[in-house]
Amino acid sequence: MKKHIILFASAACIIFASCETETNDFDTATESNLTTATTTTFGAGNCDYEKDLFERQLHWFAFLSAKAAAHSEAAQTEINFKLNDLSNTGNTISAEDLIGPNYTMPNFRAAFISSILYYANGDVPDPDTEIDKPNPPIVPDPFVPLTPEEIKDAFLNTMLYENCVELYFPVGVNFGPQHFILTSAAHPLTDSPCNEAIRRYTQPQTPGGLSNSNGGNGGFESNPFETEEVIVKPSYLTTNDNIFIARPKPNLFIAHCTYNEYPGVDFTNFLD
Repeated sequence: MKKHIILFASAACIIFASCETETNDFDTATESNLTTATTTTFGAGNCDYEKDLFERQLHWFAFLSAKAAAHSEAAQTEINFKLNDLSNTGNTISAEDLIGPNYTMPNFRAAFISSILYYANGDVPDPDTEIDKPNPPIVPDPFVPLTPEEIKDAFLNTMLYENCVELYFPVGVNFGPQHFILTSAAHPLTDSPCNEAIRRYTQPQTPGGLSNSNGGNGGFESNPFETEEVIVKPSYLTTNDNIFIARPKPNLFIAHCTYNEYPGVDFTNFLD
């Protein structure tokens, strides 16, 4: 995964906040080899192949959701309550419930919005030890600077009104004191069984606590809220919980949610 990549179109500075030296994690532009959609042949079996703009947005949605949960016990309680509801049979929570105008999880939404605004500000000191983040999310590129509030609104609009999105928790959640790791990833939007992810620690790890075979940092000491790149795949689920997967939620009755541009992809199969 590429770290803190700011994309440029030719020599033009087409970014969200400004064309000055200070940038934010939501800065973006266009890249000629990025496509608006992949097919099942692009990146099949390649766990870190990212050529889809929507996949970047999904990855940030999952990343921000995991950050919100890591910093808010009230948000954790709301996630638990929602997943344990008898009407929830798929370990999923819709973006509408999480952050929509008729949201049902106010504490989660508040923590999520705070996280967006932190990244949109750009010059605010990082409250966490985030060594790794997803690639910048792609949202409509204005030719005039946007305020952090406008950046926040643009991202929410992409998630809520230009797409139909949900979070999937393949092994449920367990936010107890011994479950200090949260992993966030996007659906690969292909039939690949794996994808790149960000692993977040909510407690310090002592040397020897983790191993590379488990997708961890090889046992090196880590700080609270440190992040690292991992690959999420079926075997990862056997030793980890609290996995946040952002994926499309197709709806044939909503024109922008058919996702016909991904022929043959069953979005419910990834890590199922």
